[in-house]
Amino acid sequence: ISFDLTHYYINNHAEQCFMTADEFKTKSANVEYRIGDALQDVPNMLLHADLIVLDTAHEGLWEEQLYNFLSDRGYTGLMVLDDIHANAEMEVFWASIQQTKYDLTAVGHAVSGTGLVDFGGRLKVSPEGYRVSGQ
Repeated sequence: ISFDLTHYYINNHAEQCFMTADEFKTKSANVEYRIGDALQDVPNMLLHADLIVLDTAHEGLWEEQLYNFLSDRGYTGLMVLDDIHANAEMEVFWASIQQTKYDLTAVGHAVSGTGLVDFGGRLKVSPEGYRVSGQ
C-alpha cells in the first residue's frame, strides 16, 4: 500500500526486531520506520489515522490496550487485526469488541483469522463486498 503516494505510512515496532531503522531503507518518501510505544510516541497520529493495521504478539493485552485507547477517545477510523482466532486470549479479545466488527477470516488469514473493526460505523457490507460510505 505504500505505493499510494497520496498517503503516509508509519511502521511502528515496540522494540528492535528483525532490522534496524537504517536497514529499513525504502525508496518511498511516504514510509517511516519507528521503534517505540505508539501510544506514547504518536497518540495523535493514531487518533487521526484512517486505517490502523495491528500485527502484534497476539496475546490480547496490547490489542485490548490499543482498542480501549482508541475507543475511549472517540476514534472513528478502521482497524485491521490479524490472528483473531490464533489462541484463547485473542478469541476473548475479539469477542469483547463493542464496535461494529467483521470477521474477514475467509479472505484474510484462513486459519488464524483476520478481523476489521469499524469505530466510526462508516463501513457498509453489501453482497458486492465491502465499501466505505461517503467516499
